[in-house]
Amino acid sequence: MRSVRAGYLLIAFMLLSGCGKRAATPPAERTPPAAPGPSLEFGESMVRFADSKGRWEFEAQSAHIQAATAEGPFVLTPANATYQEIGKEPVHMRAARADVDRRANEVVLQGAVEISSNGWLLEAERVSYHLETGKVVSPARTKLTFGRKQPEKPVRSGHGKGARG
Repeated sequence: MRSVRAGYLLIAFMLLSGCGKRAATPPAERTPPAAPGPSLEFGESMVRFADSKGRWEFEAQSAHIQAATAEGPFVLTPANATYQEIGKEPVHMRAARADVDRRANEVVLQGAVEISSNGWLLEAERVSYHLETGKVVSPARTKLTFGRKQPEKPVRSGHGKGARG
């Protein structure tokens, strides 16, 4: 009799401590799975924007552009771009990929990066270019060459060979 009573007590303890059937969560309390963010894709297109004070303009062309929204940020693969500051020589940029964030005024170029202007050429695998300040950061090996004639405009992808020096 003692063992039967002990068994009942053990079962009662398990039920009271949560080791039994659990009540199902009502459907209203379940969290729905997160929906993927919006995405825009464009073929052979352009991204263009300017400084609010009219000091500079940025224009980038690509065979493929992706964006989270119409305001960006934008991913261009490959990328050909021009940064034009008023009263200065244009800066041409070319890379396998460019991440363009117009809110941060920053362009991150990756893969066979070439940036050129007024007789100089910068080559690297990754470069961050801040449009407002002109600051260029390359975290790895970078080659800077002076005195070489540069192409007037970047060559668009798929339209012939790129000019080098």
